[in-house]
Amino acid sequence: MAQNIVISDGVASHATKVIETCNRPILIKYSKGSGSQVPVLVQIDVSVKEKLSGSFTFVKKGNALVQGRDSDSTEASPTFTFDISSILKSGIKKDVDFDIFGTANGATGIDRKSSFPLLAEYKVEAKTWFINNDGVLTYNSDDASVDTANESLFFCDIEIPDKEVNNEKFTNTLPYNYKASGWRISSTLVNKSHGKFLTNCPSNLRRAIPTGRTGLALSVFCQSTGESYELSADYVNDLGATVTADNLLTGNFISSTENLIKTANLTIDDLYLTNSLLNTTLNGMKPEIDIYLRKGASETSRLKFELLRGQDVTNTKLRKAESHVIYFVNDYNCLDFYTFESNLGVSHTHSKSIYKTGYKDYTKRDSSKFGVSRGRTDVVYTLSTIVNQETSEWLSEIYRSTNVFLMELGVDQQPQYIPIIVTDADTTPLPRNRKNVEQFTISFVKDVHTVKQ
Repeated sequence: MAQNIVISDGVASHATKVIETCNRPILIKYSKGSGSQVPVLVQIDVSVKEKLSGSFTFVKKGNALVQGRDSDSTEASPTFTFDISSILKSGIKKDVDFDIFGTANGATGIDRKSSFPLLAEYKVEAKTWFINNDGVLTYNSDDASVDTANESLFFCDIEIPDKEVNNEKFTNTLPYNYKASGWRISSTLVNKSHGKFLTNCPSNLRRAIPTGRTGLALSVFCQSTGESYELSADYVNDLGATVTADNLLTGNFISSTENLIKTANLTIDDLYLTNSLLNTTLNGMKPEIDIYLRKGASETSRLKFELLRGQDVTNTKLRKAESHVIYFVNDYNCLDFYTFESNLGVSHTHSKSIYKTGYKDYTKRDSSKFGVSRGRTDVVYTLSTIVNQETSEWLSEIYRSTNVFLMELGVDQQPQYIPIIVTDADTTPLPRNRKNVEQFTISFVKDVHTVKQ
């Protein structure tokens, strides 16, 4: 006697379902099969593919979910709908593995399915409960479960804008050829709005970034685009020549059939950023570099950077500045950064907990009915920057991010990524003659744990 249910909607049954996000409901619906037995309950197990001992295998997540029939279905022909997004969310990691800054790109960048996963395969196994001939609710544990197809279902943890959510409730992402904000790379780059890097950093902002092992990882989301793309850069090389559309890798960053998140490690040193660029080194190039995706004459919007003179670099074309780099996991669940060109402000907050002793000795002048159980002093750091309103809105992601880090150089001059807790963020409009310009400030405390590269 087989499980008398079939997958009637959701997961593998929907044509546009390729990659979903667990930031939206991920639904799977079962209906009564063709047999005579009527299921009363459906029980499912959700598994996610994880790398264990060097190979990927399915690992069960959470407890089994048991669901009664949907309220809009009948007892004779029941349906059962599950939302598995919360279980899947526990199976995808945040992009906080700083080892990626020491990982070679190869010819085509880093595949985030197989390395530092930001994308994972999942499957669902279902069995039924039914009323047996004795009138007892019985779990059908003997027959094989009804499973989703392998190698067909993938999910990520991207925050999709409301305007890009599909009205079809059983697939929570849109086909790749629909574009509102362009977070997905498509087969056309018309008006530079059909694809971008996974950051909300404004395209008109030129971010400063110090040389010398400062990590820079740029990610994109591609889905069977039917086209190939290069990761390109415009810059001025050591000879003073202006170079346009130069490939930062040795091959295509995106191929025509890939369904995944790709990352390029462009850590600011000659090993990664300038390795494939002719006549170009950090000690000779000019500071400005624009990076974008290109297919022939078409290109995406650009990310713009200014190189600051950091450790082991003597290039006088680069300016030196007091700077502090903050890394944070952005709304796309990708590691992002901003360099604050300001001094690191330091202040101290003091607090104590008191308790009631229950009595007061009035014969003593200094006696109190209160005691101090615990006292502490917190060191609070502040960083600020002057930005326009669009950039300020993007930087607000630092405040709501669950993973924020301050980069510092250790005694060995290697980067250390110190977890911080952002306690406050504030924007202050500047005088009217500086229209749409604001001062953005964050306050934070350092955690005790240090992440080393």
